[in-house]
Amino acid sequence: MMNMNVIERFVQQELDAHVRGVLQGAIDEKRSSENVYKREFEFNSFDVVLDFSRARVIVQDVLIAGEDGDQEISMSDFIDVCNLKGLDR
Repeated sequence: MMNMNVIERFVQQELDAHVRGVLQGAIDEKRSSENVYKREFEFNSFDVVLDFSRARVIVQDVLIAGEDGDQEISMSDFIDVCNLKGLDR
């Protein structure tokens, strides 16, 4: 079972309409351009790296130092858990 604590906290504490819009904008940009490889965002309590070249997302809780504050999941899982429209839509 994958540790979802960081992702769950991000979804519960940070993922509002504004944050969802910012993330969706980056995904939409990637969908329309092959030249988008990585996008990094600093929100209030979490940093998010969309690594399109690896199809991975890293979410970091900036209030927790070290590896306990980081979680990496697949791009498709992140899109699902954040209720975003994926790259294939």
